[in-house]
Amino acid sequence: MKKTNAGLAVIIQCRTSSTRLPGKALKLLGGKPVLEWTLNSMRKVCADRYIVATDEASYDELLPVVQRCGWELFAGPLEDVLERYCIVIRSIKCRTVLRATADNPFLFYEAAELLCTEFEKQSEISKCDYMTWTGLPHGSGVEIFRADSLLEAAAATTDPYDREHVGPALYNHKNKFTSLFFKAPSRFYFPEYRTTIDTPSDFRRALAVVNRLSGGKMPSEPYTTEQIVSAVKDPSVHDTVLFVPSVKKGCGTGHLRRCLKAAVDSGGFVYVPKDAGLEETEQVVSEYLSLEDGLKDYQIVRTFPEPNEFSLIVTDLFSMDKPLAEKLHEVSVVAAIDEGSAFTSWCDYLLDIIPSDNENRAANLSLPAFIEKTVNRRTVGTFTVSKVLVTFGGEDPANLTVPAARYFAGAGYSVTAILP
Repeated sequence: MKKTNAGLAVIIQCRTSSTRLPGKALKLLGGKPVLEWTLNSMRKVCADRYIVATDEASYDELLPVVQRCGWELFAGPLEDVLERYCIVIRSIKCRTVLRATADNPFLFYEAAELLCTEFEKQSEISKCDYMTWTGLPHGSGVEIFRADSLLEAAAATTDPYDREHVGPALYNHKNKFTSLFFKAPSRFYFPEYRTTIDTPSDFRRALAVVNRLSGGKMPSEPYTTEQIVSAVKDPSVHDTVLFVPSVKKGCGTGHLRRCLKAAVDSGGFVYVPKDAGLEETEQVVSEYLSLEDGLKDYQIVRTFPEPNEFSLIVTDLFSMDKPLAEKLHEVSVVAAIDEGSAFTSWCDYLLDIIPSDNENRAANLSLPAFIEKTVNRRTVGTFTVSKVLVTFGGEDPANLTVPAARYFAGAGYSVTAILP
């Protein structure tokens, strides 16, 4: 096949010292480092050289991945990314550069190819220093520029923002350089979506995308634009749910099992801290992980969620304490199932299995029919009730004794009520 884009170098910037999501470039996504996803995708673009530009401290960690993918690795300053690119350009003497970042595993490589073609067309009309598409998902776009223009821009700017982000050294200086921002073709125009990996929430979303598109594994070929868009559109991907079961000693495994089953059915996540007091916790989790088409490893969350990491938190705790209720309320919308504590004011939604009477809290907003019923249920034959004994020993948190006695008495039964 005839090679096009002569003189083009694809240069991916990458470092391992990210702060919002430490080590994100090497975090495993579908069994492979995030960086490998980016490199495989951009390899689809025809170019003369494929290079990763990193800093000295990250070089040794990144080298095995870069070499395995058949790319070259160059090192330069950590903070001055613009100078990093200039070092590569001076070394390889390329004509144009297609730039992307390593935290974008779902790049639209078809849009990148088209951008290269359009850049050449525009350059034949008049000098073009920089070009990019607008309206792609945040994390699916790239930019292209003339190598000699970037060297000229780098020599003329000391602005920290220019030197950290590369492109602004060109497009923020309109008096010196010609920059084109073209609206992306409709095939690629999805500005409302986010596909980058910059936060824990982004990484959860990326895991959900891979699970939906290729069963949690890296595919043999990079995802197409249409595949990526179809996944990020899906509610199970963009609206992630975290189930928080009780794993306290003495509360049994029912809460945990119910949440694990809900995660399997919905594609959600389950918070299972490492210090769970329930001895059977890991055994029960292993059961669900071993099931065919069951739970995936990535769906088990071991650390307490960050703010906005999940769209919804569903608790099945039997009775939460005040500090936990406050913490959950701070990080997301909370829906509590069968919550028996006095701290339900911290919950945004409350779904009771047994309805409350005479309580100062909101009634059910939805039927709880979706809740999985108990497997081992006692079966009895047909019988006729003529007398009813209403009794509650120890406590009656929902104040049901008297209302129940009145109901049965009003229905014509012979009632004896024993109050606590």
